[in-house]
Amino acid sequence: MWSSRLFWKLFLSYAGLLLAIVVILAALISARQKEQVLSHLQDRLHDDAVILRPLVAGALESGLHDGLQELAGKLAGETGTRITVITNEGSVVADSEQDPALMENHLDRPEVRLAAERGAGVWIHLSRTLGIPMMYFALRVQSAEAQVGFVRVALPLHLVEERVTV
Repeated sequence: MWSSRLFWKLFLSYAGLLLAIVVILAALISARQKEQVLSHLQDRLHDDAVILRPLVAGALESGLHDGLQELAGKLAGETGTRITVITNEGSVVADSEQDPALMENHLDRPEVRLAAERGAGVWIHLSRTLGIPMMYFALRVQSAEAQVGFVRVALPLHLVEERVTV
């Protein structure tokens, strides 16, 4: 039996087929897991933005942005998220990672455009400030009368890769 050519042909064929099935299943499971982690990450960012929105609404409405930079830095340190507060005109008035005075207008960012149109927007792109891929979630901030700006939170995508590979 062990010296039979037919046995070895069948054995190698079935072994190759089994290996191919295992590789395909692993790829499918990994893709599904990554999708679930991205969905969880988006839910977390949404919750962070919803909690942050009332904390910045008054300052955006009044135009008095004193204290927003400190608040963004403190909350970002506690939550591990990047926090950006943006006016209706696109000016950054607070950012947990960069001096807002050095930052460009954010009105053209995809997640901010979506938030202006729909109330909320999520987008994955390379951070121009940090140079790393991140998931961003922007939420429109409104006063009783009108829209007053946006709050945007973000997490680096390397967290997704870490959770998928573990």
